Amino acid sequence: MFDQIQSPSLFSSSRPVTPLRDFVATHREGLLYAAELLGGHRGIGLALEIFGELSSARPLSRRTRIQVIALIELLSLERVHELGSEECSRFAAIDPCDPVVEEICLLTDGLRDSFDLALVHNRQWPAT
Repeated sequence: MFDQIQSPSLFSSSRPVTPLRDFVATHREGLLYAAELLGGHRGIGLALEIFGELSSARPLSRRTRIQVIALIELLSLERVHELGSEECSRFAAIDPCDPVVEEICLLTDGLRDSFDLALVHNRQWPAT
């Protein structure tokens, strides 16, 4: 399903946030599914907010950067050790052998890579 995930090239973009916008647009459904699977309604809400922000032509805002980091943390299981949390119970319900685990890992890596590229671009390009 996600075997076509590619890291965007550093030189493929003329706009600072394009690698992140392109990745999110291309993998919208997978990101939504993963966010729901690991974070429930909060995960879906977080993903939808990011999608909305990135669909505009505005530069990457501080708020959006924080939200993307939160989504990366959700997808990379940063808080599953917190007993009693929704993330912990949702993660416990997933079979580690389920192919969705690898797909989520690929999505997380792609999201992280495209976010890192967007940050690099933002440092190199003047604010618009």
